Amino acid sequence: ETSAQVVATAATEGFIAVSPDGVPGDFGIRTWNGGTCCGYAAAHDVDDVGFVAALLDHLEARLCIDRRRVYAMGMSNGAILSYRLACELSSRIRAVGPVSGTIMVDPCTPGRPVPMRHVHGTDDANLPFAGGLGCGAAGVAFTPVPDAIAGAAGRNGCTGSPVVALQEGDGTCVRQGDCPAGSEVELCTIAGGGHQWPGGEPPVVAGLPGCPFGYQSQSFDATTELWSFFSTHPPR
Repeated sequence: ETSAQVVATAATEGFIAVSPDGVPGDFGIRTWNGGTCCGYAAAHDVDDVGFVAALLDHLEARLCIDRRRVYAMGMSNGAILSYRLACELSSRIRAVGPVSGTIMVDPCTPGRPVPMRHVHGTDDANLPFAGGLGCGAAGVAFTPVPDAIAGAAGRNGCTGSPVVALQEGDGTCVRQGDCPAGSEVELCTIAGGGHQWPGGEPPVVAGLPGCPFGYQSQSFDATTELWSFFSTHPPR
């Protein structure tokens, strides 16, 4: 959140931003159970989908929330959880915006299509675009991003050839063919991008030992473009 500046965008655009924390595990690192990743949360089968549902109950009881316009986005392990929410909490999540993540749950059987705009650097070494083991501490083989996108497009009923939907700086968003209205699936690639939140404030830590986070785009603002995607999807 510090890098992504979501709260600042929420204040400008007038939406509610909530940034929950995963459970602490080894070395105090907080993780989410996105399926086969990551860390303590996945190893101990923490019910993070249930947690998010309970969190929504808590927020809806206390704030003026449009239940038809609830969106989920996150980076890395948070992006992996966003994919899982699209699969298992589709009744409450209108759209998702994973950044530098992928799907790590199988099967994925949402009750209804969940629109998606996925943002990923082409040179992400921590969670490789092509899938497989990254250089980070997760120690799992990641699902290739093209496979994750193809799965989402198939579930949402998208057909036909991909088409460029947005070109902004070094980011290119490609819509996965002709999707039913309100069910678009897009993949935004950042040319040369690393394991970063594009357009955010540069992180204090440049990476982990032997695993640099890499290039962070400042010409593609992921927070702005994800909110633009979310806000164009009306309630259903």
